[in-house]
Amino acid sequence: MAPLSERLFDNRDGNAMKDRSEEFLAARVARLESSNRRLTAGIGMSLGIALLLVTTAAGAGTTGTSRQGLPADIEATSFRLLGADGTVRAALHDTELGPRLELYDESGTARASLEHGPEGTALYLRDDAGTTRIGVAQFPHGGGGFAIHGERAEGATVLYMSDGRGRLTFYAADGTVIEQIAPPTRE
Repeated sequence: MAPLSERLFDNRDGNAMKDRSEEFLAARVARLESSNRRLTAGIGMSLGIALLLVTTAAGAGTTGTSRQGLPADIEATSFRLLGADGTVRAALHDTELGPRLELYDESGTARASLEHGPEGTALYLRDDAGTTRIGVAQFPHGGGGFAIHGERAEGATVLYMSDGRGRLTFYAADGTVIEQIAPPTRE
């Protein structure tokens, strides 16, 4: 198969570029929608694990009890969930920038993190090498984005929304913009 740049920009037969671009974008949107469904499931799982971390740490730093006999408050600077072999599988801690929940694989590599700070709120999903492959963020200015990164974080597809306007950008491995799609500006 020809490189992406050739498939997008080859215009030898008139409408070839338009047809290939539309096919390419339709396939890319389908993959993004599939990734978004997996991401939504991952967020639910992350929140469930956060709840599990808080409830399993009931014995640490508790103050008072609720009507169901559970601690009313649990206070600590961090929580760690350990696997049967003693390795850290999840951690909830406060950093200089804000709270962070991290999920680890069997080898101890952080595979997912959910964090909040002055720059916004973000969810990062990483491959087995620890490289961020999917990122979702919401920024203080109200905008947000969804990014899918290539291996070793080379190349990316980024969907970004700000001020009610969306933009889809494709980046090459060296970080240069291959294609950017945005609606026309409103006057």
